[in-house]
Amino acid sequence: MVLSSLPSSQSEASTIEPENWQPSLEHLTLNSTLADLSLFDCSVAASLRGAELCILFDQMPLLPGAVLMRDRETVGIISRRSFFKQMSKQYGVDLFSQRPIEDLLDYARAPMLVLPIEASIVSAARTSLARPPKSLYEPIVVDSGATQTDRDRGNRYYLVDVHQLLIAQSRIHELTKQLLEQQTKAHAIQTEKMASLGRSIAGIAHEIRNPVNCIHGNMQFLETYLSGLNELIDAYGQGDDAETIEDLKADIEFDFLREDLPSILQTLKVSSGRMRDIVESLRSFARVGTGKRQPFNIHTCLDSSLLILNSRFKAGVTLEKQYGGLSLESIGYSGQIGQVFLNLISNALDALCYSDSPRPNPTVTIATEQADDGSIIVKIRDNGPGIPENIRARIFEDFFTTKSEEIGTGMGLAIVHQIVTENHGGRITFRTDAAWGTEFEVRLPGVS
Repeated sequence: MVLSSLPSSQSEASTIEPENWQPSLEHLTLNSTLADLSLFDCSVAASLRGAELCILFDQMPLLPGAVLMRDRETVGIISRRSFFKQMSKQYGVDLFSQRPIEDLLDYARAPMLVLPIEASIVSAARTSLARPPKSLYEPIVVDSGATQTDRDRGNRYYLVDVHQLLIAQSRIHELTKQLLEQQTKAHAIQTEKMASLGRSIAGIAHEIRNPVNCIHGNMQFLETYLSGLNELIDAYGQGDDAETIEDLKADIEFDFLREDLPSILQTLKVSSGRMRDIVESLRSFARVGTGKRQPFNIHTCLDSSLLILNSRFKAGVTLEKQYGGLSLESIGYSGQIGQVFLNLISNALDALCYSDSPRPNPTVTIATEQADDGSIIVKIRDNGPGIPENIRARIFEDFFTTKSEEIGTGMGLAIVHQIVTENHGGRITFRTDAAWGTEFEVRLPGVS
């Protein structure tokens, strides 16, 4: 972006006000180049008097220097800093104010750093800071690579202020830090998700083993039945007499087979459906949760999490579901919300199963409803011992846990809070008491 342009044969300053020169950095990206900065296009005739250049610098306080031109060719670069350094010396004004700038250039010349306009801001800042100390604050010359035809309409060389370059580099550093934080959070979510699955793997294996054993056991009966039916079909095909066929029916227990075969097929159907549901729950839960936000059913998400934890409810813990409404839908990432529910339900089970003072009739209650404002409310409650008062303010902190390393990582509730509040614009609160237990309330935006 060119900030100002002066004719090479004139000394009049641009009419752009200094306050309008403040660069905007919001458009910068990690891959931004020098072309994305405010470049100064200030070319003056090499014959321009020193006093006129002094006026130009005075009228344009942010101008870092000027490109000296003679017959459309670049003679050199003089920086604001070098110019005023020479003018401030004894007799400097008398010597150079009425003389051509190119005479001053012999005294104020500094090594030029010329960089292509497509150079990245990060690499340009690194190269600039590698200069000798005396040249560190000299403006950088940006080569636009313009052809002679282009130069007839404008200039090839522009200037960028080192201070502006370093500010831009600082902005890119902030963007890099933000990206790293986002990637770290996403990685932490996925790591905690896999850790949750790891802690539940024994129960999941048990849930899969039951339908597998059922299918395996019934396959033996199915093979026997099919073998007998094949013999009967062959007898009909060979035209055997009725007495032979009746004897064969008796041998294979045809009447019982007709009654039992549909039952076996129904059992296989139920078992395979159970396995499909478990696999679908795992697939949905393990989904990374990036890309486009999608509507999803809250009850389906809850049931998938309960399916993964189903075996833990067989240890004497009662589950009460109080679902409100036939279809409560939110919008976001179902896999991430499934992780929220899995973590909260798992914590409720831990409070009941690992308590030093077991409660009679340990129960986990899950209730859902739609608020008047359309948001979806999910309450997960246990009748355990409650959360001690001295740690209630810390439960959402990273790596804070009261569990052993085998049970918890200390990231579960911290990630739950992040998923609900940052990733879905929701809210999570809790209330707890030693007398009746703990209840977490998750509020998510509904689908309008």
